[in-house]
Amino acid sequence: LVHRTRTVRPALFVAIFATLVASVATLGTVQVARDAATVFSQPDWESLGRLVGLLLACYFVRSIGQWVSARASARAANRIVAELRQELVSRILGQSAVALERLPAGDTAARIVQDALLVREFALVAGAEVVPSVLILVLGLSTCVFLNPTLAAVALVGIPVVGSGLAHFGRRSQDEILAVQARSGDLTQELVERLQLGLLIKVFGRESHELQRFDRANRAHLDAAERAADIQTLQTPVVGFLQVVAIAGALWVGGAQILLGKLTVPDLMAFAAALGLCIDPVIYLSNGWTRIQQASAAWMRLAPLLALESTHDLGLLTPNAAHDDWDGGVTLEQVSARYDPARPVLDNVSLALAPGEWLGLIGPSGSGKSTLGRLLVGLLEPRDGMMHWGTSAVVPRHHVSYVPQDALLFSGTVADNIRYGKLDASNQDLREAARLALALEFIERLPQGFDTVLEARGQNLSGGQRQRLAIARALVGKPRLLVLDEPTASLDPESEQLVTETIEALRGTCTMVVVTHRHETIRRADRTLILENGSLVDRQVDMPAHSS
Repeated sequence: LVHRTRTVRPALFVAIFATLVASVATLGTVQVARDAATVFSQPDWESLGRLVGLLLACYFVRSIGQWVSARASARAANRIVAELRQELVSRILGQSAVALERLPAGDTAARIVQDALLVREFALVAGAEVVPSVLILVLGLSTCVFLNPTLAAVALVGIPVVGSGLAHFGRRSQDEILAVQARSGDLTQELVERLQLGLLIKVFGRESHELQRFDRANRAHLDAAERAADIQTLQTPVVGFLQVVAIAGALWVGGAQILLGKLTVPDLMAFAAALGLCIDPVIYLSNGWTRIQQASAAWMRLAPLLALESTHDLGLLTPNAAHDDWDGGVTLEQVSARYDPARPVLDNVSLALAPGEWLGLIGPSGSGKSTLGRLLVGLLEPRDGMMHWGTSAVVPRHHVSYVPQDALLFSGTVADNIRYGKLDASNQDLREAARLALALEFIERLPQGFDTVLEARGQNLSGGQRQRLAIARALVGKPRLLVLDEPTASLDPESEQLVTETIEALRGTCTMVVVTHRHETIRRADRTLILENGSLVDRQVDMPAHSS
């Protein structure tokens, strides 16, 4: 974590310098305490004014130094968290489509948002509390040693005791804090999954079941949080009491020296002031240690995400001039693919896809149709064999598009959802894509047309409308290869007919592959292939007659 402070080191240096200034100003109060004992024994106006002026000057400089230190530390901490989150999201987006689908969305989001925020505490506490406290503690104890080595030795006896107490609480609290953060991730994941299944819950009347399920996860989080709180709340009182015992011993010895005539009252007042400077730093260090343990536990949960190695996907986002002449043809030579090393999904598939061809892929569930479709657009890599898009072995990402079975619309306007396929698309581009997808008519009937705001997952549209909008999004970038995965699988007959007409209207605009188990959807395809058990079956497909 420390090496990630490179970009904010100037701010940290400012914070440390301001802390040093504030610490020196705080140390000036020791002299104020010594002078106070003398002034109040024989007061006069001039001495009183000088004493008050010195006290105000010390605390004014201290306040300015603390403000500068806290502000610089907060800025550094916030920047560290922002850069950390950016790297986390970059590494996650650099994973393959399969890896992204397998990531638990709720727990991953909790790590990026909540755990990264706890890591912020490391920089904030280090800059605004730990470093100032250590400086003041060192200066205060050094002053105590300078003023009276005997009393200082008595006070210093408590340091090993306090240190061992901090270490003990630190070890116990880190385990409990890690458990709390893990339960927090589980709770978020549970909540996200259940909210996504809202309709299913209502269909089967599982409200009570889900409430009990959430109650178990919630109670597990509560139990972990209470165990961590028990340790954390006990730490400060125990450490504080041990510190006061050491201070009380030093004052007792100091009082005895005054009674024996070996120490003056002003000297004891100065020593007490210097020793008093050490009280708050020890408390701050105790509290800061707890927060550092929280940051350490959070870092342990973030480490697996930061260790993710990016795939080639991010590099393929850059347009390649070698793909400009690609005509949409694809060849596969003895290609195999698998998600599980022991279970191949595709086995020794060879295929030549001609430019502008409409290919239909049919077969039973689990036969590998969707896998082959994803291979064609580069969402998967073959385990064996060769693939070529024209003359290139690298998928031309900016010239291919894919429409999954689920439309995957997001909250935003209709225009936002279509423009996602080409971020610099003009309004005319959006209209043309919508026209090709046979979506323009229903979009213009919406209350605000292209500016109509969609609900989450496009719930204020019908299934057929969502699917045609997804097709428009795929077309706005004018792909040379378009793969549609089960585009009519979950649609009613009327919507299915509209989407089928949309697909048929796209004939000749690009190379097109339609993955389906419905013959009707691909009745007019140029060619139809059957996949069974991961292999292409060499037999004629009898297409049903269709009505006019």
